[in-house]
Amino acid sequence: MITSWNVNQFLRTRNWTEFDEEALKKSGKSDEEIQEIRREKENIQNECSKEIKCLIKKRYAAKEQDLIFLHEVPNDLAWKIQENVNRWLDLNDNKYECLLPYKTAPKTHFQTLAIFMEGKYEYNETYTNNVEIKFAFNGTGFRNRILALNPKNKKSEIICGVHVPPDEKECPVYYESLIGLHNKFKEAKAKTIYYIGDFNAFLPNKINKRKMHDLMALGLEDYWLATGNSNNSPTHLFGERIDYVLAYRNSRFKNLEDYQKYFNKYEMTVDPKDIADKGNRKESLLSDHSAIILKERTPEMKKTGD
Repeated sequence: MITSWNVNQFLRTRNWTEFDEEALKKSGKSDEEIQEIRREKENIQNECSKEIKCLIKKRYAAKEQDLIFLHEVPNDLAWKIQENVNRWLDLNDNKYECLLPYKTAPKTHFQTLAIFMEGKYEYNETYTNNVEIKFAFNGTGFRNRILALNPKNKKSEIICGVHVPPDEKECPVYYESLIGLHNKFKEAKAKTIYYIGDFNAFLPNKINKRKMHDLMALGLEDYWLATGNSNNSPTHLFGERIDYVLAYRNSRFKNLEDYQKYFNKYEMTVDPKDIADKGNRKESLLSDHSAIILKERTPEMKKTGD
């Protein structure tokens, strides 16, 4: 099972700008008021991270081949998780491993990370050889928003955690970098690539969606739509589908049966699937995003479709 989840800096559905220290100081708030807001932020993050840790252990990373990407993990916490992910997960045995983006940029608020059973995945070599060149925009933290792994001893299958910046000026530059990296994957004879994460793309007239289509024009398929689901299924609190799995394979589909067989490998689900219906119950949500999940179908599931 492969999971991707933007955890919104463990702030549940709150906007990070509410807690931005520089903005608070400029607003004229007193030191005591700022200290109280800081404590509120810490309490929210502590409680939210506890609940998310339970889900990781029980649901998202419970089996040997499970892999979970978390996006928007606060930078300081991300380093602590990587240093001892099992302690963070409150485990006594050394069961899990954590990888951060290769050559991370330090001056950012957050980054993507991956958690999996120890020894099951590794950095993809093409990614580590090229990410500094392809994701070097102005020394920013774009490298903190991309993480490509492959199963151990299976370098031709790449799973790439993606977090596209929503800013309309930064977004095209990120996609230019991502397209460059994708072409390097193809040169390295990758057989299958899954890009999974927060693409911040919904409205067709916006640059974010147009640039995503430029990437898809290189032979990628929207896994959610390819498996018969609706484009109107939201993954964000605002009622938009902005989290995707884009799938690529290096050989053309022979026919419809071949296409269906390829997209029958995983069942794709969204958790919670009713995120946009919880507008009046936001406090019950752990993030403003749903997790998106690729669950490998068992032989029985493939026969019955369940």
